[in-house]
Amino acid sequence: MKFKSRVQLRKSNKNKLVDELSEMFGSAIDSIENEKFETGTYNNTELYLVNTKPYFFKYKGTLFPTLVCVMDLDIDKNIVIVDKGAVPHVANGADIMSPGIISAEPKIKENEYVIVKEETHHKPLSIGYALVNGSSMVGDSGKVIKTVHYVGDYIWNFEI
Repeated sequence: MKFKSRVQLRKSNKNKLVDELSEMFGSAIDSIENEKFETGTYNNTELYLVNTKPYFFKYKGTLFPTLVCVMDLDIDKNIVIVDKGAVPHVANGADIMSPGIISAEPKIKENEYVIVKEETHHKPLSIGYALVNGSSMVGDSGKVIKTVHYVGDYIWNFEI
């Protein structure tokens, strides 16, 4: 796979993007607002690079953080914690089922990005979007998070 159509963002486009990201992630974005932003297509995914690292991607027209971004910027919004039994499945890209969830932030809204972390060390395993509100995620059955990026996928293994 090749990173296609790589373009540095114009200042006006970058400022709009930074404003949108600040709304989504708060002050965590402050540390990158003066860095170099590029965009391009990688494996049919619109990817945004910050200093050549994949930090954001678009899925169905919506911006999502990558796991690299979550770890580098220590983003702590929209967190869902899964139990040990779910970890191998989540790390292989499985969608998240309600019985595997230990806790979810109640403020999570349906169709918003979600950061899935494991219970022991709270390491991020995947990024997904919520199929239900956060207050409805812990339960006995049903798929509640659609995984769109996970440890070991093509975005995780991105190299220029």
